[in-house]
Amino acid sequence: MPYELKALPGETILLDVRFQPSARSEPFHFAVSSEALYLPMKKFVVSGDPRCFRRVPHAQVRRVSVGQVRPAGAWALGILMVAAGLALGASWLGAVGGSAMPRLLGWALALIVGGVLMPWAAKGRQRLSVAWGAGAWRWNPPFVVDRASKQQTQDILESILDTCRSAGLPVAYEAEPDVQRLV
Repeated sequence: MPYELKALPGETILLDVRFQPSARSEPFHFAVSSEALYLPMKKFVVSGDPRCFRRVPHAQVRRVSVGQVRPAGAWALGILMVAAGLALGASWLGAVGGSAMPRLLGWALALIVGGVLMPWAAKGRQRLSVAWGAGAWRWNPPFVVDRASKQQTQDILESILDTCRSAGLPVAYEAEPDVQRLV
């Protein structure tokens, strides 16, 4: 079974988060105990489910933070989609007849509208980061456009930060890229 959480003797689980906004998205599982953080990871296996936990003791954790995801990738993808839509539309205008022509125009318009809306849909995404002595781990939530899934993602990030703070871990919330405040 993927993500089997096995606490050590004398250890209590403070938070156990499971999140999968859609059937197509990758499941997210994160846990905080009284002694350690349990970070999701994938390992190489020949057969079976590769998802498992990495146990990081509290003594090794340097910082747990939530920060903004820079929307440069969304802007680049949006520009690419608009360019592809314009190219498809131009090929539709240059083509003569054919049964696939109305379908081409539909795809062109969909690409243009999707490319224009992409940066605004990606605005405000946040990332969870954990830094410890041996390395770092980051989770970018899946790209969702509905308000309920965005709110659910925000609630999960806040509950993780609150639980880490109550467990005595150093927590930082970076609301804006240029403003940092310790919570």
